[in-house]
Amino acid sequence: MKYILYWEINPDRLDEAIKKLSKIVPDESGKYPKKLSASYSLGGQLYGIRLVEATDEQLTNLMVNALPDVSFRFEPIFEFPEIVKKYRELSQTLE
Repeated sequence: MKYILYWEINPDRLDEAIKKLSKIVPDESGKYPKKLSASYSLGGQLYGIRLVEATDEQLTNLMVNALPDVSFRFEPIFEFPEIVKKYRELSQTLE
């Protein structure tokens, strides 16, 4: 599933967060979410977003390995053309 990953770094633990993230972010093992975009800081602050594709296990691995230095929130996203397609399919079955 695809998600908007919201992240926030604890400013009191910035150095620790950078160390942890530098080990997690370049990971190609499949243990962590697949990056679909760059990581963007919102307004130059220590919080931001990234688009990812992930399983529940990958999301859990990310949280467990980054807490308490970085906190995450995940919002599932859907491609709108797929929603329209499903809507049309369901509408036809109701007619």
